Amino acid sequence: MGRNFELKRANTLEIFHALQKNSYLSRKELEALTGLSWGSVSAICNDLMKKGVVLAEKELSTTGRPPERLTISTENKLALGIDINSVGLCFNVVNLAGMTVFSEFVTPDSTSKDRLLARLEQKTGSILEEYPQILSINLSMQGTLDRNAGISLYTNFFTDWINVPLVRFFEEKFSLPTYLYHDPECLLTYHLANDPRLSGKNNGIVIRIDDGIGMALLSNGCLYEPTGNTACELGHTVVVPDGLLCSCGKHGCLEAYGSLRGIKNFCQTDAEFSPDTLLSYLNERKGNSDEVINQASFYLGLSIANLFTLFNPDFIVLDGNSIARISDFYEKIKASVQKFYSGPFNLLRANYRSDAAAIGAAMLTNDKLLEDILFANK
Repeated sequence: MGRNFELKRANTLEIFHALQKNSYLSRKELEALTGLSWGSVSAICNDLMKKGVVLAEKELSTTGRPPERLTISTENKLALGIDINSVGLCFNVVNLAGMTVFSEFVTPDSTSKDRLLARLEQKTGSILEEYPQILSINLSMQGTLDRNAGISLYTNFFTDWINVPLVRFFEEKFSLPTYLYHDPECLLTYHLANDPRLSGKNNGIVIRIDDGIGMALLSNGCLYEPTGNTACELGHTVVVPDGLLCSCGKHGCLEAYGSLRGIKNFCQTDAEFSPDTLLSYLNERKGNSDEVINQASFYLGLSIANLFTLFNPDFIVLDGNSIARISDFYEKIKASVQKFYSGPFNLLRANYRSDAAAIGAAMLTNDKLLEDILFANK
């Protein structure tokens, strides 16, 4: 009985994900895409339609019985995704189909924990007033997390940010179930659903390069979820023994050389940099910009080459502000990978969206939401 239930749940999610990626499909097309039997596809689709998750639309036809196309319902079941990042706060309302209903990017006016939480509360409250159909709040967060407890343990990008109970904070303020995710896994979820270059690929890595460096791993089609509070900390692997002091307390970490914060430390100028002014400075090739970009590319390429050697992934996607906005940065990193890795490799530049992590956080919870809708009484 238990095995049959798990099989039905897996098959249901497979059909749901096929509809997410393709919008309108017939049952025959779902049968071909998923490899499931006609009977299984029909039974699951009927169940999804009864629960209001999937809608059936008839195509106009002049002869015979009009064919039926299935699509995910885009009303009444919404999720709020929030990406909490030092480069900005992004708020996205996403429907079950993974489509964005609302998006807004907010630049924090302070790095103070209390000011930041107040800003998050104010903006979330206004969005919930406008979209009462929101059923969950889904947080993408950089730094170290305790997922089970819903606590952001630490990030050095905000002041006094230690052991912040983010899930409890949002649930007490808004009485909605809240989920906490590490930001690179949200990006990975977004790209798997939206980048056709990743279609059919089951093993891969996404690396986010912003003020910090984060990584998420896809293994055999599943997100790698660590049992402890830290894992996939590529940014805190050592590339220069006894090198520059990193914000984590160690010396010579990749983040101290390859992140925007690390790059800023090597710029020979007294100017105060915001993320935007730093990116402009680098793109205009002022001062010693070429030198620091080459240095960052060297160490990033070295680390990525090691990932290809260790995991032999189908792909590695580079994402983040620096990849999107520093000219030639991706190309220089790729050239550096070629110095240290002799085999073929698939290094991709992300189709950048500032709200991708917020969308990914909402999509991660869509599966949980679907299970609650379909299997709550099982």
